[in-house]
Amino acid sequence: MHTIDQKIHQYLNTYRASFPLSGNLLIAQKGQIIHHSSRGMADHSFEIENGPETRFPIASLTKAFTAAAILILCEEGKLSLDDNAGDFLPEGLSFKDKIPVHQLLTHSAGLPDYQLNKEELLHEVFARRMGSDEFCHRFLRHPLIAAPGKEFHYSNPGYYLLGMIIEAVSEMPFGHFLQQKIFDPAGMEHTGVDDPETIIPFRAQGYRWRGNHLGRAVYTDARNFYPQGGLYSTTADLFRWIEALKSGKIISAESLALMLEKHVPIDTDREIFYGYGIHTLKRNGRNAAGHGGSHWGYRSHLEWYPEEDILAIMLSNYEFQDTAKIVDSAVKATFDLTFESPQKPPRAKISQDTLKKYDGKYQNGNFVITVKIGQKNCWIEMEGEENEIYPISESVFAHQYLDQTYQITSDEKGELSLWGCKKVDP
Repeated sequence: MHTIDQKIHQYLNTYRASFPLSGNLLIAQKGQIIHHSSRGMADHSFEIENGPETRFPIASLTKAFTAAAILILCEEGKLSLDDNAGDFLPEGLSFKDKIPVHQLLTHSAGLPDYQLNKEELLHEVFARRMGSDEFCHRFLRHPLIAAPGKEFHYSNPGYYLLGMIIEAVSEMPFGHFLQQKIFDPAGMEHTGVDDPETIIPFRAQGYRWRGNHLGRAVYTDARNFYPQGGLYSTTADLFRWIEALKSGKIISAESLALMLEKHVPIDTDREIFYGYGIHTLKRNGRNAAGHGGSHWGYRSHLEWYPEEDILAIMLSNYEFQDTAKIVDSAVKATFDLTFESPQKPPRAKISQDTLKKYDGKYQNGNFVITVKIGQKNCWIEMEGEENEIYPISESVFAHQYLDQTYQITSDEKGELSLWGCKKVDP
């Protein structure tokens, strides 16, 4: 009988035989690490392999730290969850309605996510550093897309505003506050705020897939993301973070319960809710809490099962890596559940004439996906990158090289959609 550690190693080796794989994976049970491994390169240029000390930008896993910082200020009596977030906006900006801090934490304030002008690309906007005033005037001046407190709308700018609140109330820079109140008490010596002007030892380089080969990720200034997605860390430090939350070193048991409470429904059929900086959901028939992170060059995923005290974390420096899928397979191995062997799906025998209806442009705001159905092959183009795909069913395509699929759906009117983008070409 294979141990859990052996099972997970075998899974990762099989995965790597079929698809690119880079990053670190940690599994812990009842406060003990039972699997901790590294695959791939932290830096391909210098052929430096990932290791346990490798530091990865963690993208939206940052949001849980921001939420904990808010709760610390509440415990210290310096802030209330009912305080009006609009009071902390720069001069000349205000919300028409009162938006309590609680609603920013739960993405229920009605704030939109990043809004762009026509022809703008998000990574180009973030390629230079923005001060908080500029950020707010660019992303927090738009009308609300829903009445405050009514429904879930994921908003990175809302978490940016939470970072501003932390700095204003604590009278400390965001990173200094987290260092003093979270990183030091938790023993997180390899975690901090990412900064392109700072030398960060063992920091992984970020990569993306370019057609049929690996390439460097586009540049963005990490200082633009500090409270909503700007931290870097290691898998071991994130393990220490969860252990510190459990033990009460960071926030009280009552505050932790608030973080994990099912505040706002996201998908009631699948029992997915949002707490404070973290999702609460049913996964593998059990109660779980966690969050994913996606950034140019990086992916991350953390999943915690509080009742069984199972923790799984993956950090990757491949922006296309399906860290959630790998984490879920590792968790299934830990629970001794069946999980799929990671292999490339077989090509379905479907004529190009049948597939031709999918040819064309799909769009959602400034984000455009183009599907091209040729005489023999098919391609998908996003953000200027064209990748070969192939059909695995009449409406689902698989990437030629990566562990990635693209399902095109049709609504009751026969309108086609792909990844939230509607087909706009006839």
